[in-house]
Amino acid sequence: MKAEILLATQRAMGEYYSDPQLMSECTVEQHITNCISNLVENRVSQKTADIAFLVDRTMKAGTCNFTEERDTGMSSNSIVAIAYGKQKLKNQILPGDFSDLSACRNMWKKLPEHRKTEDAKKAMENAENFRDKK
Repeated sequence: MKAEILLATQRAMGEYYSDPQLMSECTVEQHITNCISNLVENRVSQKTADIAFLVDRTMKAGTCNFTEERDTGMSSNSIVAIAYGKQKLKNQILPGDFSDLSACRNMWKKLPEHRKTEDAKKAMENAENFRDKK
């Protein structure tokens, strides 16, 4: 976070000194404070979304669900682990059947946007193409 704050400060200073209108509306300190405040609010929002998503999944642990709303299973858990940086893409567990694929799709709808990284997107794409890998 320290590096992000430093980068935000540098970016804010560059924006401030290159924008005469901005310079007339506030001080450089005010602009830097606003930029850092926005960064922190964004991170808090992301962490809140992460917690809500993971608590929802945790509450389903140990249950068995075969309805259309199912969003947990080995393959969807694998994608979540990849999205959170806890598993490498090469170790992904692919869906075993269409029900498992449906769980992946349902999970993807709930996954916080900031977790839909390139590896997570590739993992979801791999899941969608699981029939080709068998």
